[in-house]
Amino acid sequence: MKKILIFGDSHSVIWGKSPFASNIEVFSLGPALAFNLIQEQPDTRSKWFDLIKIKNGGLSKSGKQIFKILSKNQSLKDCAVMLCFGEIDIRTQIVKRAIKNHTNIEYEANKISEKLVLFAKTIYENFGLISFVWEPIATMSSGIDNFNGSYPTVGSELERNYATRIVSAGLREKSNKLLELGFPIYSFGICEKLSPNYLTDAAFYEDGVHLNYIGLDLAVTSFNKLCEKHNLSDFKNFFGYTLLSDKSKKVDYTAKARVTLSSNYDESPQLKRKANSGYCFHTNCDDPAFAVIDLMSSHSLNSLEFWNRFDGELERAKKLQVLVGNDLNKMNLVFDCNEVWGFNGDPIIVNFPIDAEPCRFILLKLKEKNYFHLGEIKIHINSFHMAAF
Repeated sequence: MKKILIFGDSHSVIWGKSPFASNIEVFSLGPALAFNLIQEQPDTRSKWFDLIKIKNGGLSKSGKQIFKILSKNQSLKDCAVMLCFGEIDIRTQIVKRAIKNHTNIEYEANKISEKLVLFAKTIYENFGLISFVWEPIATMSSGIDNFNGSYPTVGSELERNYATRIVSAGLREKSNKLLELGFPIYSFGICEKLSPNYLTDAAFYEDGVHLNYIGLDLAVTSFNKLCEKHNLSDFKNFFGYTLLSDKSKKVDYTAKARVTLSSNYDESPQLKRKANSGYCFHTNCDDPAFAVIDLMSSHSLNSLEFWNRFDGELERAKKLQVLVGNDLNKMNLVFDCNEVWGFNGDPIIVNFPIDAEPCRFILLKLKEKNYFHLGEIKIHINSFHMAAF
């Protein structure tokens, strides 16, 4: 299945909050400006789409950071890129530059769209990847504190939303020109819906600046329409409910579960084996020593898999018990061990019948005072999700 690598300022983060984000990786670069992705060149504005391949020397610090991440990616042929930049440029820079440079809003806004699309073109020339350009969202409403330390603004709401629409229109025009030239660059956005009559509708925002889930839903709809229009079957409904199956099946839930211990011997506990040790968690010598795994809500368990410590001390887990339930004071025993196990790296597997009661908690404990550690744990549930959580 395809994967989307999302790069941008803080507005990129909302895409990773989608419940369908299993094939999305977000790289938030902080308050990065679109204007600074590519360093200024004399002919950038007059012949932006005819420029030859820009070498790394033409990239800013943020641009080089993106290239470095793309260079390390192991499955580029299965990836696309989404760029989320421009809102900060509009909110803090465009009006200021237009006044300082004796130009106008249209001129400075078009420089932003040129830089963004040129950067997407450069990604294709260097890595051969499709780029989706997420157009800047409408600017902060005048009803919000317009000059707090975290989110300063320059210019009026009307000026900034006008600039946003110019940037969005420029992105669509320029990406369409590059499409005609064979460059797979696609621009989409919702600024008009967020700012009817050029006034920002705060109902779509979490904090006056960043989209909430209602706004994200509009963004996803816009993305799906773009994919349908251009017949991008690999990404159509990428964020949509088609990721839910019509039949339940065994799905890996391990990454969503949280674990707490009777005590922490060293680092914070987890369920996957740690890189520099043979275990995923480790308690002190407790009586009792235990680990509580919280699924955060009740789920129908399919199976549990437990590996003993990979680098020795196997006998410490010989008195392992596994209990499940929805109340930690009323747990049901599903596995009880009285001998050393895992000599050959084989796991203990606990399977559950399909009609077993859903549960939220998994309690692992020792029946004797000892250090408690396991190598790795996997949790599978019965779910309508089509992929791991």
